Amino acid sequence: KDKPKDVPTLFYCGISLLETEKYKDARQKFSKLLKIENNIFREQTEWYLGLTYLKSYDINKAMEIFDKISEEDDNNEAKKIMRRIKKVSN
Repeated sequence: KDKPKDVPTLFYCGISLLETEKYKDARQKFSKLLKIENNIFREQTEWYLGLTYLKSYDINKAMEIFDKISEEDDNNEAKKIMRRIKKVSN
């Protein structure tokens, strides 16, 4: 609360919230981080944001984020998640 734009604090707070299954709160932290220009954790933030959606069963939103990640960086892990989601949903 004292440092609302402190990138490392927001990032690690978001991860802590994700790990304690507080997905909505984690999503808020990660979404806020993506609005900060000098976010040195931008790629990781997108990844963890996708995980918050996946873990809260918002599959469409998770797929949207992981699809974007896989297109931007040719991220193999994001592609694996996409394949698994598609396999399970069919």
